[in-house]
Amino acid sequence: MEPAPANPKPDELPRRVQPVTLILLLVLAVLIGSRWYLDRFGTRPTEQNRDAAHRVDLNRASKNELLQLPGVGPAMADRIVAHRESNGRFNKVEDLDQVPGIGDATVNKLRIWVTVAPLESAIPEKTEPDRLTRKPPTSKSEPKSSKGPVDVNRATLDELNTLPNIGPVLAQRIIAERTKKPFTDIDDLRRVSGIGPKRIEALRGLVSFGE
Repeated sequence: MEPAPANPKPDELPRRVQPVTLILLLVLAVLIGSRWYLDRFGTRPTEQNRDAAHRVDLNRASKNELLQLPGVGPAMADRIVAHRESNGRFNKVEDLDQVPGIGDATVNKLRIWVTVAPLESAIPEKTEPDRLTRKPPTSKSEPKSSKGPVDVNRATLDELNTLPNIGPVLAQRIIAERTKKPFTDIDDLRRVSGIGPKRIEALRGLVSFGE
């Protein structure tokens, strides 16, 4: 019968475990240190590649859009919107530190998620004012209508209005006056208030008085 192996001495077991324990502790310390460094100074791959086209514009974002930002809750989103409405637009991302409750740490955290679009320089186009076009004056000797003489005793209001220097008011007066007594010649038109010698000469040859 073979003799049983002798048990190791009590002080031999810790000596064997010590190197392994030291190695495990060293690896653990390296992992913890690397994690701390990356969280404090490093950037996540998705954050590093985030471009300005996908960032939230602080001057246009609604409350719901601000709530999508990391670390921004309803109260902070309300404060950002209220600050923007009362103090005007943000000129740069760093202006966020003017919002109550937002410090440098929050600004640095949001920097890669937000942007401030430049103010659009809307220069109004110069438009030339409408030029006032003056109609050439109607010659007193030229009739408004080329249909021939107008019978002032039978013409309608529109037909009388085609005569030179005779507008709607004088045309209505001519009709009112002829109902009292028909016109017999051009000089009878002087009975109409507002028709003087100059208008009589302008109408000569353009009006008739029936048979």
